[in-house]
Amino acid sequence: MAKKHEVAGSIHYFMLSSFSEYIKVYNRCDLVISPTEKMTARLRKHGLTVKKVINQEFWDHPVAVDTATFPPFNRVVNFIGRGKKFDFVKNWSAADVKLILTDTDTGWGAGKNIEFIGYQNDADLVSRMHRTGGFGLVWSENPLVRDYMKYCVSYKLSTYLAAGIPVIVEPDTPQANTILAKKLGLVVNSLDEAVEQVKQMTPADYQEMVVAVEHFAQLIRGGYFTKRLLTQAVFDLFYD
Repeated sequence: MAKKHEVAGSIHYFMLSSFSEYIKVYNRCDLVISPTEKMTARLRKHGLTVKKVINQEFWDHPVAVDTATFPPFNRVVNFIGRGKKFDFVKNWSAADVKLILTDTDTGWGAGKNIEFIGYQNDADLVSRMHRTGGFGLVWSENPLVRDYMKYCVSYKLSTYLAAGIPVIVEPDTPQANTILAKKLGLVVNSLDEAVEQVKQMTPADYQEMVVAVEHFAQLIRGGYFTKRLLTQAVFDLFYD
């Protein structure tokens, strides 16, 4: 009888009471799909013994984008999120770099260099960011969220890249090394540093980034990270 393979993904389908119980479930599998290398290391530390582990690293984001033109060079930072949940948004004080926020101004943004664009559906948001240019920000100052972001795959990150714009992340972001190596954006220790780098950037520097992002974005828009995961899983289970 053929062996029935079990695969565990990064989405938990079990209502379990402790981390150790998740590990027990994962250890029953022949292959585990982990969100990132950092998460794999953490799972190993807590007892994961499965030999075959594939790291996802990026979400796909299939979306149509007008690639006849590149995003323009603008000193703006796009942020997908509700502003009141983030202290850095409420305290935004950069006069030379505008923050574009997917939220509605109810008065708290008065006097700040923030453009409120409200809720946008996915296609409109990606298209708008592609036309506006600038950068996409993945950031939080909440300790619990920051810890989570050290291990997860951010869908915001892929949304920005699918729109063709470079990103801004902190060094603990699991994809930071890829972003640096492939020139997909800025890796900074603080938002003050990010603002300063955006202010000092030249159109030529930005053009180099958006060209690199466009090459990478073709993978995300085409669903290739998911295709890679599934194909590699099949080969790892039935060939290796």
